[in-house]
Amino acid sequence: MISNAQHNKQIIENFFAAIEQQHFEIIKDIFSSQARGFQPFAPIGFPNNLVGIEGFYNEFSGLTTRFKSMKFPRKIYATEDPDYIFMEFTSQTELVQGGTYENQYVATFRFQDGKILEYTEYFNPIILAKTFNIPL
Repeated sequence: MISNAQHNKQIIENFFAAIEQQHFEIIKDIFSSQARGFQPFAPIGFPNNLVGIEGFYNEFSGLTTRFKSMKFPRKIYATEDPDYIFMEFTSQTELVQGGTYENQYVATFRFQDGKILEYTEYFNPIILAKTFNIPL
């Protein structure tokens, strides 16, 4: 039988695979209706507080306006708490307007009843700002 931690790691794997394949409907199945998302280092003008399934769906399905293709090599780690998962990943994306965007991330996921309740993503805002010409 699969453990809660293994199940939760698989949900994260499915989430990122869906983003890479641009199959965003999966978001509606894996996030809690009370889900919250945070990007503490997001520059002004970028979302840093996602709320609910629709907030996540709108944010991630909207990535196609900026990115032609997306790949996220990743390592997903269980912790002592099976409902708290840690992840390291990089972005390897091709921009719609040409060029690439590559950044490094760490993320945490909190689960409740088998669904993502909280997603916090940390990344280098300087790389993001330079790529998209955003003042910090």
